[in-house]
Amino acid sequence: MSPTASPPRFFGLDTHRLRDTFAQAWAELRDGPILDWFTPAARVRWFRAEGPEERWLASGGRLVRDKAGAARAAPFAAIEVPDAIVLRRHTTLPALAPAAAAQAMALDATTHSPFPPDELVWGARSTSSTLRRGWQDVEIVLASRRLIQQHLATQPGAPALDSCEAWCLSEKAAEPIVLTGFAESRRQRVQRRGRNLNLALAATALVLLAAVAITPSLQLRARALAAMQDYERLARQAAPALAQRESLVRSEDQLAELRTILGEQADPLQVMDLLTRALPDDSSLLTVNISGLKVTLTGQTANSAALLERLGNEAGLREVRAPTAATRPPGATKDTFTIEAQIDPAALQRSTAADATHSAETGKVPTQPPVAAASAPATAASSPASAASAAIAAPVQRNASSPKP
Repeated sequence: MSPTASPPRFFGLDTHRLRDTFAQAWAELRDGPILDWFTPAARVRWFRAEGPEERWLASGGRLVRDKAGAARAAPFAAIEVPDAIVLRRHTTLPALAPAAAAQAMALDATTHSPFPPDELVWGARSTSSTLRRGWQDVEIVLASRRLIQQHLATQPGAPALDSCEAWCLSEKAAEPIVLTGFAESRRQRVQRRGRNLNLALAATALVLLAAVAITPSLQLRARALAAMQDYERLARQAAPALAQRESLVRSEDQLAELRTILGEQADPLQVMDLLTRALPDDSSLLTVNISGLKVTLTGQTANSAALLERLGNEAGLREVRAPTAATRPPGATKDTFTIEAQIDPAALQRSTAADATHSAETGKVPTQPPVAAASAPATAASSPASAASAAIAAPVQRNASSPKP
């Protein structure tokens, strides 16, 4: 036995069944009400067997009486097939898709037709069933092509059968039923061309509307891109100037930091001169620590409270306080103190300048600073204070003792 050929598959899907599904969906869409809106109506002249001719509109698979009547031309023609040469069949079918319903009606017509297959022409009309929900009532009309041709031969002035359609009036509604196999295909081709043209025009309109809608956004995007390009070009042109500006800003920051550092450092000579003038004769310093604008004094005095108050009233010093209590060892005559104070550079400079001006005007030598008479245990911090005081007082003594010319 030969192996059974499996159907071609794409990602596990049967391609034949998938193709049939798409074809059925397209047929339903083509015959559905959506595309009927784009299908132009075709005007048809219906030559009645008895009575004057009528004008009908064929649109969307339905035939509607033309209310305009003879006012407008009808490019298509149809003849009426009398009831004497047709057979009718009424049946009920489930609600199917248009393509499936057409196949079911064709099968029913060929099955119940008494005419030879090459002579059979038929037409059908379906309506929703009023008795069974989800079903449709179908009226099928069967006729023989040979009998229709014989009937037309007996009708004077009737158009040729190959250039017109064959219609038969329905029993349930005053609407004709189109018999297939005549010139209805020519009308349907014209309607399909008109539908395709309308679809193309609608698609073009949608494209134009989309273009109109997105044009402002595209213009804004183009402007934004142009602005970005201009900004990048200006940034490249301004890069050297920006680099120089950054260098200048860094230099200014460094100068500001340097000014801040220099401004926070007090002049040691001015501080030593201030302490020499502020300390009484019964006080001596053991250590002087100057850190920025903070000065810490350690020494001995007869009255630490009076010394603290005196330093607090001295110009150039602020926030004078004693971080620890003064102590007096047993048998000693002086208190051992530790005092901290913040130096005011501006006030210190004004005080020093005022003292120098006063000394120059009076010609008096400042009093010998008590730091020079400090006791021997004083540390190396007190010695520079005495040397600084002596260096400041020496020029004043020479100026005072020298005779005037």
